[in-house]
Amino acid sequence: MTREPQYIHTTSTPGNFDRLESIETRLCEFPGLRGQIEDLLKTGQPKKALDVLAGSKIDSPWSTNATGVCLMRLGQVEQAVGVFRNLVLSSGLFLRSEMPAAWKVNFATALLMTDNLTGSIQVLRDIKEEDHPSVQRLRNAIRQWEEELSLWEKLQWHLGGQPARRVKLNYPPGEL
Repeated sequence: MTREPQYIHTTSTPGNFDRLESIETRLCEFPGLRGQIEDLLKTGQPKKALDVLAGSKIDSPWSTNATGVCLMRLGQVEQAVGVFRNLVLSSGLFLRSEMPAAWKVNFATALLMTDNLTGSIQVLRDIKEEDHPSVQRLRNAIRQWEEELSLWEKLQWHLGGQPARRVKLNYPPGEL
């Protein structure tokens, strides 16, 4: 049984943001920074990665996404939600179709980490790239969570409540 979200409703629609081609071009403009941030995150140093991003003074969609990833990994998920909301939503309501699927999944993950499971599921529903590995990985985590719920927790969930048991991510949250 599926439920409508209580806090957020999104629908994919084109926004007035730079086209995906421009985002990919900007990524190529600073491959050294990207590699440095990836290495720091792989070695469990999101604070240092965040400091490097701030020191770079690069203002781009990629650096905004990377900032949100660092914030999630530092446990500052409320701030991460705000970062991703501004990045992937148009007018605060619609997913920007030109944004990479991984960035939209980062928003869904941040919502999940703030206990907004229904909002996270709705964002996942609105992502058109169903076969994207990030989409599948988060869907699988939610599916596994549902399978592990007790009968009473499932009943609570299907009646509109959110069980106290949280969805477990078996991987570091966020993707560059």
